Amino acid sequence: MSEYLKAYPYNPENAELNYKIGICCLETDKKREAITYLSKAYFSNPQIITDIHFLLARAYHFNMEFENAIKEYELYYHFLKKKDKKKNGPQILKYKEECLNAKEIVANPRRVIIKNLGEEVNSEYDDYNAVFGPHDSVMYFVSRRPVSGKSKPNELDFRFNEDIYFAEKDSNNWKASKRLDLKFNNKHHNSVVWVSADGKTMFLYNGYKNNGDLQYSELKKGKWTKPSKLRGGFDTDERETSLTMTADGNEVYFVSEDPRESFGGKDIFYSIKNKKGKWVSPKNAGSSINTLYDEEGVYVHPDGKVLYFSSRGHNNIGGYDIFRVEKDEKGSWSKPQNIGYPVNTPDDELYFRPSNNEKQGYFSTTRPDSRGGKDIYKVIFLGTEKEMILMSEDQLISYNDNPVSDIFARIPQEVSVDTTITLRGTITDSKTNDPLQAKINLIDLERSQIVATTISETSGNYQIPLPLVKKLWNRN
Repeated sequence: MSEYLKAYPYNPENAELNYKIGICCLETDKKREAITYLSKAYFSNPQIITDIHFLLARAYHFNMEFENAIKEYELYYHFLKKKDKKKNGPQILKYKEECLNAKEIVANPRRVIIKNLGEEVNSEYDDYNAVFGPHDSVMYFVSRRPVSGKSKPNELDFRFNEDIYFAEKDSNNWKASKRLDLKFNNKHHNSVVWVSADGKTMFLYNGYKNNGDLQYSELKKGKWTKPSKLRGGFDTDERETSLTMTADGNEVYFVSEDPRESFGGKDIFYSIKNKKGKWVSPKNAGSSINTLYDEEGVYVHPDGKVLYFSSRGHNNIGGYDIFRVEKDEKGSWSKPQNIGYPVNTPDDELYFRPSNNEKQGYFSTTRPDSRGGKDIYKVIFLGTEKEMILMSEDQLISYNDNPVSDIFARIPQEVSVDTTITLRGTITDSKTNDPLQAKINLIDLERSQIVATTISETSGNYQIPLPLVKKLWNRN
């Protein structure tokens, strides 16, 4: 791509050059730039190539221009030959369905804060699949950055092999990440897929034999043992990747490409321990979870009643989307719920790791602020917007709450206002700077009466219309 871009200033209207740059954009993390080049290629030469409408559709899809994407998908489908329509038609209709799903889901966005973890964790290469130790004190993740100047890209995808890195938390910030020692990182693909609730067992993926195997290492006398192959039906000849376990260690879920048991592509499987403490033969998690398409990045809540996973199926809006299911009293899983936009986008969202209260989590994706390729992000779910409570001076209300010493409100101590002014501010934690929800009283100092009260949103934001032209004091 770099060579094409060097040639571009000398021939910016060349259809073939624009087409090739557009293709490169679609195949990298520059997908949002593809429209410019592909559109130029088409308008310069509508006959540039037979799949130009498909490529334009993909570019519009990634850029969330869903109506344009649908039109281009339909044009491409219309001009397909009969034999090609039978072969490629179902996938084109699937992409069109994703756009229709997206129009509905994007129109009802969730209130969230999404934050890139920054250069301490993310690099200019792919970084993903965050797995946490007890109390989230350490984060293990996969990076495809070069180990040294002698590192060579993988011949299959021209990227460096997966290596395990870790970052430790200092207060509420992540320290600069480091590569795990050679006991866990060899010349093949490696990743940590799970750490037990007590922090004494680490489960790993090693891409050396059998398309990749699951292994484990135990913490003994302060040191991790050499990884050993995980037994109990997990050692098939197929590729096993993600793994997750309930807090009691009696139920495990993992992802496998076993074609004998799969509904299509990669599926989620599970196993439970019998009375003798042995793992029973794994079973497919069923058609309510698995689809004809790939599932990946499975995570089970410690209590075993909630499952998160990524899927290319269900009502996704493009690529892998993150879904959530709940287990009922009979042990059946609910219909998968797309966790919504802007967490999910037409690109891939993978390896979601929620907190125990599910109010925040970490996931991997590519965004405009990514440092390069996939990055690891933190998301905070703000919940529904809270209705503001106002009290007139004839409906006085008081509270006897203890003040919280470790928060502050970014508001003036004293204001002089008229009835057209609205007081706005944000409540945050003084140590972590995270948004907080709090009660806010507006006091008439002359009468020592509360004239208005409100509750800040979970984002910390609040606003109060001021009812009087007086000196007012805000206190928590």
